[in-house]
Amino acid sequence: MFKFLKRSYPFNDDLKHNTKTIFIISIAVFVFLVLFQPLGLNQLSFEDKAISLAGIVIVTFVSLSINLLLVPSLFSKFLNSDGWVIWKEVLWNVWILFTISAGYVGYYKLLGLALFDVGVGTVVKIPLLGIVPITFLISANQARLRKFYKKNALSLNQRIEEKHSLPNITVVFESEYQKDSLTVKITQLLNVSSAGNYIEVFWLDDENVLKKQMVRTSLLKAEKLLAKYAFIFKCHRSHLININFIDKVEGNYQGYRVFMHNSVLPIPISRNYIDKFQEII
Repeated sequence: MFKFLKRSYPFNDDLKHNTKTIFIISIAVFVFLVLFQPLGLNQLSFEDKAISLAGIVIVTFVSLSINLLLVPSLFSKFLNSDGWVIWKEVLWNVWILFTISAGYVGYYKLLGLALFDVGVGTVVKIPLLGIVPITFLISANQARLRKFYKKNALSLNQRIEEKHSLPNITVVFESEYQKDSLTVKITQLLNVSSAGNYIEVFWLDDENVLKKQMVRTSLLKAEKLLAKYAFIFKCHRSHLININFIDKVEGNYQGYRVFMHNSVLPIPISRNYIDKFQEII
């Protein structure tokens, strides 16, 4: 059980997708309340019922907006797929339930509505009851993602077999320390990765041996330098890759990761770049 909870899991930081999710959930909550009128809504006057419905929908919308849009934007350093695991995802979803239930209770207390026995116990009870179904849903989604990405990885590997012809020119990664500047043939460049205040450049020498060098510059400058080459692709906020040197694509519940020619360590494809990656390949 503990081993399962420590498995990697992709953190959903796709703000565009989350915006759609917020609207869908808010509308679904409204429709559910109107159709079934739980929590004693059918016993209220029309005015109190309207106030209650509006409050529940607004609280749901605001709470989800804060947790799915604002918080990931402000704390992107901590809330991302790097190091994110299932138990963190479970706690994150429980936290979202907690904020929503706390919002409901606060709203009813503020207006003096008494639909049901709301209090501190309600704030705690709703998230606790949600732990088991949340864990189940996360487990099912992990299995779905693993199956989906593995299947698509096979298709991508077939497309990678045909390499594009590359222009025989060189690029210069200029360092803030001139002596550390690096000149590499674009036909031999594999990938460029961010490393703090440096970038790490990987390339193949004339004998097809993998080389690497740290250069004191930013990944943004490297990205601008290589922007005119369509085969250089930013697959992650920390990585640029030459798609012509991808040996293999692997798919799991986190998405895709690629193995570059003669390189042992895989490079992740961020969820925000998956669609573009599939299109380019």
